[in-house]
Amino acid sequence: MEGNSLYSIIDTGSTALVISSLYYEDLIFQMFAHAGIEDWQYTQGVVETKCTYDLPSLYFQIDGKWIEARGNDYLFNWNGDG
Repeated sequence: MEGNSLYSIIDTGSTALVISSLYYEDLIFQMFAHAGIEDWQYTQGVVETKCTYDLPSLYFQIDGKWIEARGNDYLFNWNGDG
């Protein structure tokens, strides 16, 4: 980290996308604002919204290449029964 800029991502071996908490909250707010979705909430570390929404693709630049994560790549249908 140099100043307030983050220049590296640590691979945890997790299958989930893991980003710095410095960017997470803003990413979530921007994603829902871009999609025009106001019906969502953040509870116990999980962002919850309707599964029927068309969520936008997210793009990450890694080693100069853009990687796309489509809405269906990061949306998990959980109906409350585990």
